[in-house]
Amino acid sequence: MDKDNHEHRQNRFAVIPTAKKLNSNREYSGKGVTVAFLDSGFYPHPDYSDRVKKFHDVSGEEKEFGELEKPQGFHWHGTQTVVACAGDGTLSDGFYSGIASQAELVLVKVSENGGRIPDSNIEKGLRWVIKNCEEYGIKIVNMSLGG
Repeated sequence: MDKDNHEHRQNRFAVIPTAKKLNSNREYSGKGVTVAFLDSGFYPHPDYSDRVKKFHDVSGEEKEFGELEKPQGFHWHGTQTVVACAGDGTLSDGFYSGIASQAELVLVKVSENGGRIPDSNIEKGLRWVIKNCEEYGIKIVNMSLGG
């Protein structure tokens, strides 16, 4: 296979950045907005770590976001969700960025050790967000939790 044909075939599968795919107005970047994410877990990622206002674990084990020793297998979903929504494209020199790439973030881990998410933890997470929404300026809550 010649080089040009190979590159063309590879480009067919290139991922188009979300903002470009949706033809979003880049004037709306999430600046001044705080989004809370309730998910299975999160690990520090260069595309958003510097904008995390608060990390809360409903299990009661409070840690600073950067203190997470090693990512667990179930943390990928929360991390990917935050990057898709609010990643600033640091790892791609700004090419792959989310719709709200300048939003501030509050991350609420609702899973138990092992990744299971009981309904009671979702409730705890939502109650925590409601109780703390003014302190952190939370305007949007994302819960992409499966059944």
